[in-house]
Amino acid sequence: MIELILSSLFILIGLFSLVMIARFYLLVRAFLYELSAFVQEPDGDQPSGLAVLVNEIGKSAGRSIAMEVKTTAMGKASGEARLGKAIQGDIAQDQLNAENPLVGSMLDMFPSLKKRAMKNPGVIQYLVQHLMQAGAGKGAGGPANLSHLPGNGKGDYGSRLNRYK
Repeated sequence: MIELILSSLFILIGLFSLVMIARFYLLVRAFLYELSAFVQEPDGDQPSGLAVLVNEIGKSAGRSIAMEVKTTAMGKASGEARLGKAIQGDIAQDQLNAENPLVGSMLDMFPSLKKRAMKNPGVIQYLVQHLMQAGAGKGAGGPANLSHLPGNGKGDYGSRLNRYK
């Protein structure tokens, strides 16, 4: 009796194993069929799925690499341009200090004017002329003559204050 139960149990286990092997075989066969369909070109002018996948991966990687190269080149060019402008500004500042130390020291007191003068050295000539005109009426130790500027005449201070009442 026990032998009959054991033999029937072994037969059931064997049949179950055969069913599982058959299912696995069918699963592998279906997978290989789908894989071959993915790799082989379908009928017509359309490329295979693998070709489309490789093409899309190549485009994505190519775009990424191109952007990286472009960003690196632009950053390098920007750094070089910034360095060139800084060197030109330093040369202009040193040249100004060597030619006219008074104007150089005055520019240190006016940072926005200094920035403009370093970007456009032609402003320096205008600044020197303007300072010479302002200092032309200067008396012995007195203030510069700024009467040519609007609202800087004698006695105008009170009238200008009255405008703001």
